[in-house]
Amino acid sequence: MRLVCDGTEFAGKLGSVAAVVPTRSPKPVLNNVLLRHDGERLELFATDLEIAMQAELERFETEPQPWQALLPAAQVLSIVREIGAGQLELEASGERLVVQGDGSRFELLAGDPEEYPAFEAEDEGEPVALEGEALAGMLRRCLIAVAVDSHDFSLEGVLFDLRPERLRLVATDGNRMSLCEHVFETPVGLESARVVPTKAATLLQRMADGDGEAVSLRFGARWLVAERGPLRMRAQLVQGRFPPYEQVVPTDLAHTVAFELQPFVSALRRATLVSDKESHAVALRFGHELLTLRGGSPQLGHSEVQLPIAYEDDPVALPFNARLLLDALRVVSTDRVEFHFGDIGQPVVLEEPAAAFRYVVMPLEPDVAALP
Repeated sequence: MRLVCDGTEFAGKLGSVAAVVPTRSPKPVLNNVLLRHDGERLELFATDLEIAMQAELERFETEPQPWQALLPAAQVLSIVREIGAGQLELEASGERLVVQGDGSRFELLAGDPEEYPAFEAEDEGEPVALEGEALAGMLRRCLIAVAVDSHDFSLEGVLFDLRPERLRLVATDGNRMSLCEHVFETPVGLESARVVPTKAATLLQRMADGDGEAVSLRFGARWLVAERGPLRMRAQLVQGRFPPYEQVVPTDLAHTVAFELQPFVSALRRATLVSDKESHAVALRFGHELLTLRGGSPQLGHSEVQLPIAYEDDPVALPFNARLLLDALRVVSTDRVEFHFGDIGQPVVLEEPAAAFRYVVMPLEPDVAALP
């Protein structure tokens, strides 16, 4: 086979598809991307046997008969990115693949495309359309709280809780919980609650990010199908029941303090400079019009940072793992956040009202914090 195509388009779509390729696999053939032409359409396809991604190319010239070829994903992606814009040529014959462009020629060893595994997934479920940038923002805020290596597989992903009037995305690792909500302008008439595994949710975020083009989502009993323009992803869903997250979100917190984002982030970072490297403990003391942040450890010393606030209630001191708070503040995209809290022992809620983002986290136990 011989293919001539646009280098920029090919590199971009190969990068999207190759993101599925596993970093380690007992099947070496999965380290490749399948390039296939059915006589009319030309597409790139990759799978790790749980997720499949495909992208259709729009600008190309090739012979009319169907063909397919295997591309060593890492090598070809590096080559086409270095070649950059302009005309790109690929030619495959047997176990030889030639890539040419911008005065460069690369000859690579390639496998047999007949050995590449098929991927079967049901395209069931009614589609729900969301604006891509909004979905990407929701996923970015939730992925920070996904569990890693949990004994409960349902926590190793993002819950898509779909109701006719809204979509909620929720993730938790048991120490904190992220919740984002999107309200539909027109009810969608669908209800489902499905957990999308972490890798698929991360790929979906990348797929959705960019311009305002909508993403179509279809949830079946076992599969998610997501489409955006020339990209299509199919992913196996987590089989398990997500915890009843609504019971975790407190509704009776007595105090609310509004913060400008950057001063609050800066104060937290300063307080953590000498905090314990395991607990990352920082105490937040809310006093009359003043927040005092204290960190420290026996090995390093102590820190104290003060920040003016609008607060006139009784003093409250709450110790936190500052890293968990900073994780949430890093994904906030507006200039203002609200901190809702009660007494020690109650969870607190960090909220970004403009993005319908809530982040629930428990304070540390006083003996764990061990702060002055």
